Amino acid sequence: MGPDLVASIGNKTDWVYFSAVKWGRPGTAMNAQPIADREIWETHAYLRQLRFQSPAADSAPASRTPIRVDAASILASDKRPSEWLTFAGNYAGHRHSMLSSISKQNISKLRVAWVAQLRSANEFLEASPIVTSNLVFVTESPDGVIALDATTGKKVWEFRRTLPNKLALCCGMVNRGVAILDDSVLVATLDAHLVALNASTGQESGRLKLRIFG
Repeated sequence: MGPDLVASIGNKTDWVYFSAVKWGRPGTAMNAQPIADREIWETHAYLRQLRFQSPAADSAPASRTPIRVDAASILASDKRPSEWLTFAGNYAGHRHSMLSSISKQNISKLRVAWVAQLRSANEFLEASPIVTSNLVFVTESPDGVIALDATTGKKVWEFRRTLPNKLALCCGMVNRGVAILDDSVLVATLDAHLVALNASTGQESGRLKLRIFG
């Protein structure tokens, strides 16, 4: 017998969960668990996913308005604070949200709304998510793109591309994320292809082979 972890995960801080699993609770039946730090955080992310999962999670996804982000919107991204349309938020590279709903008065009340466990084959995950139309687009190392619902964290679609064996990589399987233009999410692959995905569905709509000279 033990506590309902799913019910309690939303009422405890992340550190309370981590320390209880890693070092246990003296004087109780909660012993330290022989698992790595990363595994502790992975189980934490999974429990949070269950905590915020919608009862209708297994039902068919609701239809969405087709996504379209024109070039003018990207140029004026600093005037669209509810979205994040470039790697650094705007062309000036501010990396700062203009949202006014978070203030000095309420910052202490911030809580984690959801956690998504991204698929990663190694430690290189350096993407900056793109956010528009209540969707979060982010790459997964080394060969994928995933779209998440910005409200719930639920996966909307994912894209996978099989990579050739024995790629000659100088600096690991690093990817800086995706870009968006019109109705396409654009991602550069490790084997030098630029792939266009439909932003609403994740279906591949085009591909360009890149030639790199040096």
